[in-house]
This record gives sequence, C-alpha cells and structure tokens, in this order.
Amino acid sequence: MQTPRPTPSSKFFVQTAEPLHGTVRQTVRPVIPERSQTSLGRDAALPVDTAAPMGARMPWHAVYNAWATRITAEELVDVQIAYYRTPTATAPHGLFLRETDGAFCRKGGADGAQAYHPRAWAQLVSLLLQECPSKPRGAAEPYRWLGPATRAEVFAHLVERSERKEGPGHEILLRSHIDPRSGLRALRAVVSGRHSGIHFDDASLMKALDGWIDPSAGASCWRGVDETVGHAILDTAGDCRAVLHWRNSETGAASLSFGAGCYITTLDAVVRDGQVQRNVDTEEVLQRSVTITSANDATRRNHTLPRANRTEAERAEIAKQRMSEDIAKTTDASRNLCRAWGKALETFLPGWATPQPEDRATFALVLLDAIADRSARSITRDDLEALKKVLTDEDRLRSLPFGSAAQIAGAWAVLASQQVTHEAAGHYQIEAGRWVLEGFGG
Repeated sequence: MQTPRPTPSSKFFVQTAEPLHGTVRQTVRPVIPERSQTSLGRDAALPVDTAAPMGARMPWHAVYNAWATRITAEELVDVQIAYYRTPTATAPHGLFLRETDGAFCRKGGADGAQAYHPRAWAQLVSLLLQECPSKPRGAAEPYRWLGPATRAEVFAHLVERSERKEGPGHEILLRSHIDPRSGLRALRAVVSGRHSGIHFDDASLMKALDGWIDPSAGASCWRGVDETVGHAILDTAGDCRAVLHWRNSETGAASLSFGAGCYITTLDAVVRDGQVQRNVDTEEVLQRSVTITSANDATRRNHTLPRANRTEAERAEIAKQRMSEDIAKTTDASRNLCRAWGKALETFLPGWATPQPEDRATFALVLLDAIADRSARSITRDDLEALKKVLTDEDRLRSLPFGSAAQIAGAWAVLASQQVTHEAAGHYQIEAGRWVLEGFGG
C-alpha cells in the first residue's frame, strides 16, 4: 500500500484527498486570505496582458488627450535601489515576497507591498540570476506558478544565492503603476540602471509626435502594460496619404520604433512597409506585425541614454532630438511609399492582358493565382481563403486596375482592416506594402 505524501505545513495551503484504485491522490492548492493589511486578497502575480486591440480612429488631439489621461491615471512611480540583498535603513528586510499573497515588498508588513506583471517578475528573476554561471533557463514562469508561500521561500533563496553586485553603479530600477485591470499598484518592469528612465516613455513620445501630426488628423493609439502601438495619418488630402506608425515599450518588451505606411482613401485601409527586427539586447525576434520599419530607413531605439557628466535635462534633450530625427526619417519613407503606390497602379504581370471578369468568383480566382505564385513564403492556406472572400465581396477592389500590383496590395490591406488586433493586422499590412514596393518582382 502506498504511503500518502506528507501534508504541507504552511497554513496557506489546503489539501484534499480522493481514493483512486486503492491509492490516495492529494491535491494541494494555495488559499489567499481575504484582503487586509497583510494580504491583497488575491495572488500578487497578475495574469498576462491581452493583445493590443485595434482602436477606432479619432482626431489626433482626442487621441493625445486620451493617451495623456491614461498615463496620469496609472500614477507611474520609478524607484532606483542600489542594495537588494543587504538591509538598509529604508528597507530593513531587503527584497522579499510576502507569504500570504506573494506580494513584492521592500519593507516590512503591508507598507510597500505590490503586485507584479509577468514581465516584471521575469526581469526580477533574471537580474537575480544574472551573474550565476549555473543559472537555470526560463525559471521565472515555473516560479510564478508556485503558490505564494512557496514562491516567497524560493524568492528568498534566489536573493540569498544571487551573485549580482550591489551598491552604486549596480542599481536596479523598479517601475510600478496602478494596474487598470485590478486597481492594485503593481511592478511593471525591473530594469538595470542603464535604462533611460522617463525620457523615452510614452509621455515624452507623445510630445515628440505632437510636433509632426495635425490636430485634426486621423489617428489611433493603444497603451497596454508592456507596449504602446499607434498610427497617425500625416497628410490630410489625396488618394494615398502618408502614415506614421509607432511602437514603444516602457517595460523592455520592445525598442522604440517608428515605421512607414500609407493610407488608401478609396479602400479606407492602411498599407505598411516593414521587415523583421531584432531586439539587440535579447536577440529575440520581435513580432513583425508591430515592428514596422522601412527596409532602408529602419528606425529603432533601445531605451538607453548616456549618463556620464549629463544632467537629466541634457538627457531629456538628447532623447527628444533622437525621436525627432527618427520621425523625420520615417515621414520621408512614408511619402516614398505613397509615390510607390502610384507606380503600383501601373504595374502588371509581364504579358498580362486579361480583362476584368464580371463574375466575382472568376475575378477572385484569377487574382488568387497571381498572389499564390508571387507572395511571400509565409502565405498560408488560411490566408488564401480569407483573401478569396475579400476579393469576392469587396466592391472597392474592382475600382483599381485589374491585375495590378496595387489591386493585389489593396486586397491584403482590406484583409488587414478586418482584423481586431494590431498583431493580426500588421502581418497583412506589411504584405500589402511588399506588393506596393516590389510589384511582381518579388
């Protein structure tokens, strides 16, 4: 007969047992005490943020105000610490997790207890393990899954074993906000002292953008926990208008990047020019759908600024100048994309002399053959099925020259406009941009 596993001694767990074929299966699950001075009333490890949804386009001045209001409501706080293991006068216990709910603390009791987002937790664990040659890979997620009491014990062990240096020159920046979903103050990032601080944050980015965008121009912006994505139409007239895209992260999820695009008024759809980018800090391939750049005019900034012999005002001015340079560069690339659209209207497959079929099914079939033969290798059967529906149902596509690169690009752009997230839309917008720039030569 098997001997049941011993009952966990922590008072923050409950155990249930159920017989199964003569054995005993024990299930242990954490119980979070009700909200009090020593508990948040829930696990401090917050769930993953949702994907960036496509927002409605509004005038830039309205987008700017809504963006600023959201930033203000989050009550952003940055705290730089030089000692995370050694007790100090302001943090007599160093860094630790509270047993009751797993909350992150720098002081005893409830004072300073915070929840934390997945990226902040992963960054914190990564910093603690940074100098350890035998560190485990991908440890943060399994640790976050543990119950609060066990997680607190594991975290204490990490702090004790950490070989990361302390003191001046080895600071850690703790970035927190009021989480809009839970209402709790939560860590959103834990980064090294090399970080640029607020100078590339959204509040600075929106001010930099404001000098380039007309107050009445159509724009959209979404700010999440780990990233902000948006776009604005730069030109107010014409069938093809230049569009500026941006992506930013205040938590280290991505570099600050700007990208070229164009808005096709007859289709009410956006086309983008882009390429896969890499985060130079982690060598992680960023999602192509939201890292939108010109192939020859890529603009991407890591969130770092010079510190030696620089005041904060000087660092802010450097950041402002760099953003302005990137926006100017991308604006030129956007207008080049608009000029390419004009050529795409007159670009056809060599020898193409097929009249536009009246029958919608035939119309779609002919264009799908051209798309399947000459599109990017990433095209899937689902993409072709979705395009078939667009080509069959969308009357506006029939107003473009039949069989032109512009018409095929337009089909991808319309498909992008039907998506609900920036991630999904970006993939198709970039493919549209490829057809505008390359035509049938790709």
